Amino acid sequence: MQKASQATRYGKTREEQQTSHRVGKTPKGECGTQDGDCVAKKSESLSRGKECPSKRDWARVIEELRQEGHPLEYMLMRVKMARSVFYYHLARLNDVDGHADMRKRIKAIYDENKGRYGYRRICMDLRNKGYMINHKTVWKLMSQISLKAKRKKRHYHSYKGQTGKIAPNIIDRDFSAERPNLKMVTDMLRKALRKYKELAGLTIHSDQGWHYQHMLYQKMLKNNNIVQSMSRKGNCLDNSMMENFFGLMKNELLYVNDFDSVDSFETELRKYILWYNTKRIKLRLKGMSPAQYRAQYYREFIN
Repeated sequence: MQKASQATRYGKTREEQQTSHRVGKTPKGECGTQDGDCVAKKSESLSRGKECPSKRDWARVIEELRQEGHPLEYMLMRVKMARSVFYYHLARLNDVDGHADMRKRIKAIYDENKGRYGYRRICMDLRNKGYMINHKTVWKLMSQISLKAKRKKRHYHSYKGQTGKIAPNIIDRDFSAERPNLKMVTDMLRKALRKYKELAGLTIHSDQGWHYQHMLYQKMLKNNNIVQSMSRKGNCLDNSMMENFFGLMKNELLYVNDFDSVDSFETELRKYILWYNTKRIKLRLKGMSPAQYRAQYYREFIN
């Protein structure tokens, strides 16, 4: 009998439950209508600015309601949060945000490159500027401010007829050739020959288009001691550099923008090519743009 009287008692007696009702507290497992309305109102205001409120935001709201006298156990049950998780985030509500400046730098780099940079390139750009940061941290900070690279892939669409307008002949090309596209190729080659005088031994690569197999084009290359190289038939891997560039250009420029005319597309294309060559960093080029990597190569080659 003595051991039974000293046994541990679990739960509350009826008198304790009645006392808790008199002081305005809700027993565990029971739901108060007033408490439910408060949590519902807070959840609506919290979800208004964010798609998915974080647990730290919920901890802040629950702490505010608890200070007003609402029961903690019911609110945790309502938002499906463990007590340990609540106290974990509660202890860190007043911590100083050490990544506030880094978020601003990430946002500035993202806007400067028109949303074409993902977390890997932004991390590499930050390292080039002297900030030692891990790519996982950059990914986490970008997720917190809802930043994602604007790259959209589209499936092939069949030809829908002539759209836009014909571009003017601003570089005096003669498009009245008997064979289409031959003049375009030869004119570009003549322009390169006028600009660069010493091209002996240069290798120029292309696919097996008929205009590259034309006698006039091959004769021009031979007269200037230029070696001709062509890809194997039906093998895009032999021309992977240009295929890769076309894919990037489509995903980063063509598919993510709407152009009113051919002129507007040509203007943006020129800007994109300049940005690609001078500013767009590549992980395979040690975090440098193609122009920077080529300049470094020439410096090392000369020295």
